[in-house]
Amino acid sequence: YYIVSIPDDREFLLAKFRYELVGSNPPGASRLVNRNPFELYQDNGFNPDDNKNTVGPLPDLYGKVKTGGVVEGWIVFTVPKGSPNPLIAYNRYAAGSSGIWFQTE
Repeated sequence: YYIVSIPDDREFLLAKFRYELVGSNPPGASRLVNRNPFELYQDNGFNPDDNKNTVGPLPDLYGKVKTGGVVEGWIVFTVPKGSPNPLIAYNRYAAGSSGIWFQTE
């Protein structure tokens, strides 16, 4: 494993996701699922590097799914110590959408 060094004022936040593809357009199309569309929202903004260079527990959230398929895995973010329950946004740039938002605990 590659151990990432982070500043003393930050800590790791681990989030486990389960992605199930219930339908696709066109029917039968597959979708690649990975950590890239997930972003951490804290302190009134996004930092695109919060989940890009960290490796957490296995499995990592990564896989190709077709309708009915499931991918489960972990994403690791870095957050300021004591950060009060940041939000995680998924795919906030999707056309006609502001994405799906998750509350952390």
